[in-house]
Amino acid sequence: MVEHQAKLPRLFKRYQIQPVWRADRPARGRFREFYQCDVDSLGSTSPVIEAELCVAVADAMTELGFNDFVIRINHRQLLTALLEVSGVDVSLHTTVLIVLDKLDKVGPESVRAELISRGVRDSVCDSLLKTFPGQGRHLPSFSDGVLQRFFDLLGENPKALAALRNLRTIKELVGGTSADKRLTLDVSLARGLSYYTGAIMEINVADLAGSLGGGGRYDNLIGMFSGQDIPACGFSLGLERILVVMTERGMFPPTVAASPADVMLAMFDASAAGDAMRVADVLRASGLRVLVCGLNPSLHAADAGVGYAGPSNRFWSAAVDAGLVARRLDPWDALRRGVGMTDLVKRATPRAGDVSAVEFREGAARV
Repeated sequence: MVEHQAKLPRLFKRYQIQPVWRADRPARGRFREFYQCDVDSLGSTSPVIEAELCVAVADAMTELGFNDFVIRINHRQLLTALLEVSGVDVSLHTTVLIVLDKLDKVGPESVRAELISRGVRDSVCDSLLKTFPGQGRHLPSFSDGVLQRFFDLLGENPKALAALRNLRTIKELVGGTSADKRLTLDVSLARGLSYYTGAIMEINVADLAGSLGGGGRYDNLIGMFSGQDIPACGFSLGLERILVVMTERGMFPPTVAASPADVMLAMFDASAAGDAMRVADVLRASGLRVLVCGLNPSLHAADAGVGYAGPSNRFWSAAVDAGLVARRLDPWDALRRGVGMTDLVKRATPRAGDVSAVEFREGAARV
C-alpha cells in the first residue's frame, strides 16, 4: 500500500491467502507456520467497512458448514475507558490488555495471578475481573440493553461514548445479514496487537480454545510507514485452525475426505503414456480430478488398484494399455454416476466391451 499508494484508488479493498510465521508454542490449533486468509479495506472510516467484514467472514464460515460460530466484537476506546474506570495506571494499559485477552483461554484465576505478578494492585484486579468477567463461550446477546449498561457506566467519557455509538451502528448495519445473529459484544475481547485503534473482532467456536480468526480497525498503522494517515480495517481467518476443527468434526464431504481424484488412469507400459496424457487432459477439461499412474510392467494387473480403487476411494479406474482403455463398466455411465471400478484389467488384445482411447476421449468430451 505504501509503495503503490499513488496508483491505487482512494478506497482500496483486497483479499489475500498466504503463509505467515510467528514465534509460538505448537499445540492443537497453534502453529509456527500457517496460512492466513486476509481481507482488508483501506481509505474509509465508515462503520460500513466493519459491518461488511463481519458479513464476509460469516458467509465464508457458513459456506464451509459451520453453524455454531460467534463473532465477538469490542472497541479499543471502550477498553481504554473501562481500564481507566477500574483504576489501571496508564503505563500498564498495554500490559493489562494483553493479559485480559487470555481470559477465555486460561480463566479468571490465572489472569488475576498474572496481573498481580505484573504490578497490578489487588483492588484493581478485583475491579477488572468484575468489569471483565471472562464471558468466554457464554456470551450475552448484542442487545440494546447490553449496550445501555455501558452507556450508563461510561456515558460521561467522550471516547467511550464515541466507541459505543460506533458499535451500535455496526450492529444496526449487519441487521438482516448472515452476521446478524452471530455478532455479540464481548468487553473482555482485547486483541493483543497494539496497533488496533477502533472496533476489534474475533470469530470463535465452542470446541477450540482461541479464535478461528480476528481483526479490527488499524487507522494509524500505514501512516507509520508512509507518513500519511490512511484509515484501514481488516479481518483474517486462520486456515489451519479451521481445518483442525473441520477434520475433528468430520465436516469434509466424502468425495474430498476419501478420494484424491475422480478418475485414475493406470499405464502398464511406456507406449500408453501419450494416450493416457491425452485422455487425462480431456477429463480434466471437463471438470474431473484425474490421477495418472505409471505402473511397473511387472505389477500384476489385479493388484494395480490396491490403495486406490476400492471402498475407501470412490473414484473409478481405467487401465490404458497399447492404445486401449480396458474397462468393466460402461465408462460414460461410470463418469456420470461416479461408479467405483475395483479391478484393473490388462489385455494384449481387445475384447468385446473395450473402448479405444480415441473413443474414450470423444465420449468424455460429450460427458
